[in-house]
Amino acid sequence: MSSVPSKVLDQTDDRDGLAKEVNHLHQSLFGRPPTASVIEHYIQAHMIMPELHDVHDAEVRTVRAVIEKKLDAIAVEPWLRDKNRHHLLSRKIFLLSYISECDAEHVEYNNHIENRFIYFGVMLFECARASFTMAKGLYLKVRHGLF
Repeated sequence: MSSVPSKVLDQTDDRDGLAKEVNHLHQSLFGRPPTASVIEHYIQAHMIMPELHDVHDAEVRTVRAVIEKKLDAIAVEPWLRDKNRHHLLSRKIFLLSYISECDAEHVEYNNHIENRFIYFGVMLFECARASFTMAKGLYLKVRHGLF
């Protein structure tokens, strides 16, 4: 692992930077801004989770590029995966998903469809959307040189 510059660790303590990051990631994942409690829990988690500090310099640059250029983090993330460890962007998205699942404002986790035909239609739509998102993510990774 490459050494992590001290300014990267200092940035982890930057509340404004983390708030900007969680806003962008939440918008990518859910299509809307996060609640104040999600932002606060995301920031607190960054203060105590060593998995968010033990990172490669290239991963930090990639996360910064995704946030600064407002790229679709959900589309890019699968293309950054490594079979031996999770990319920093993956870890941040996992963290945000976990925090959001515990938040009562996220009804996405309680979606229940009774009608089988509507459920099948929703599944077909989601499969088509996932295919488009994967293609978009590969394009963004190549276009912006993300690692």
